[in-house]
Amino acid sequence: AASSAASDSERKTKLGRVKEALDQYEKKLEGHGGFEDEQLFKFFQECVQTEGDIIATNLEDLNNQHKDTEFATAVRTAIEAAVSGGTAELAALVDAAKKYHEHQLEHMRQEERTLVGPWLGLSEEKYNKYRSYVKFPYSFMY
Repeated sequence: AASSAASDSERKTKLGRVKEALDQYEKKLEGHGGFEDEQLFKFFQECVQTEGDIIATNLEDLNNQHKDTEFATAVRTAIEAAVSGGTAELAALVDAAKKYHEHQLEHMRQEERTLVGPWLGLSEEKYNKYRSYVKFPYSFMY
């Protein structure tokens, strides 16, 4: 019984670390998403247009993805279930984390497909205008 209590305590501690890591990641994403929505995407929406305005359509979708908490919520729910659950709950946590990871990768691929080409094609004048959209602390990085 003591061994079981120790393993339960260890499990809760480890899953607590998983939750802390998710919290840190989400906080970082919130800041980065804010930069994209309020500065980067705003510039492209206001100053760069493409045939069929594919940028505007994709940026609207990316903005909506920033507000979507479905995948992070699924991971949080799975963490809670895994604290007192068994192997099946741990497997569900791994599955939820994998789906969240894939969602994030697809989001980044969509950002790259939408923005990299037009960004690299900015004239010097447009690039200088872009720089006026980027605020501290992002102005040092982007």
